Amino acid sequence: MYQYLMDCRKVEEITARIYQLFAVNRIFTAEMRAVFQQLSHDETAHARQLDLVIQAHPREVPVVARIARDKLNEVLALASGYEEQAKNAQLQEEDALRMAVKMEREFIKVHVQNVLTFRNQKLEKLFGELAQGDQQHIDRLNACVTAWNEKNT
Repeated sequence: MYQYLMDCRKVEEITARIYQLFAVNRIFTAEMRAVFQQLSHDETAHARQLDLVIQAHPREVPVVARIARDKLNEVLALASGYEEQAKNAQLQEEDALRMAVKMEREFIKVHVQNVLTFRNQKLEKLFGELAQGDQQHIDRLNACVTAWNEKNT
């Protein structure tokens, strides 16, 4: 259970780093850099929320027999691959936005699945909040994609 939560935290940290890379990319508009800076901040806050659960006494976080490990591994690999791409490729704003939307859509699936899997109210609440945060990110990113399309067509 501990390793599972550590890996969930790692996904949030990687995502924060990706958004931070986008936030400092000078080829992006100042508005887009500000959006990515806020998303990076949000993801860092998500990681801190998971830290609180990880630090909880083991009896407070009971082990659950059926945990969506395969999906988490898939998302962790996706995030790591995107981080490498963000570091090594000169992405345009549109590419960064599309990458971010795809990441958030995958992450929300894990958070929702965790809400359904864990038999612990604290964890259900935490992953529910993380899923809501992901949905807010998707909504914000979709608005950015729409604005980008309007500006560039």
